[in-house]
Amino acid sequence: MADDKANPGRPDRDRINMEEEYEVQYWSEKFGVSQEELTAAVKKVGPMANDVKRELKTHSPYWVNEKDARGPNNQT
Repeated sequence: MADDKANPGRPDRDRINMEEEYEVQYWSEKFGVSQEELTAAVKKVGPMANDVKRELKTHSPYWVNEKDARGPNNQT
């Protein structure tokens, strides 16, 4: 589904649009991973945010929890 800025309903918020740089940046920061890790996860499980989150939690040594994700690019 394309990113429809005129209709930002629930389906749009549940998908990661890898064609939009601002979305890639947002989701990378939200999940605490690099853009490359996000890209790999989306390629593996598809664009649904919950599926990507589950994949990243399974395979990321930096994941703490969804409120406090830490990755190589945003460690404190």
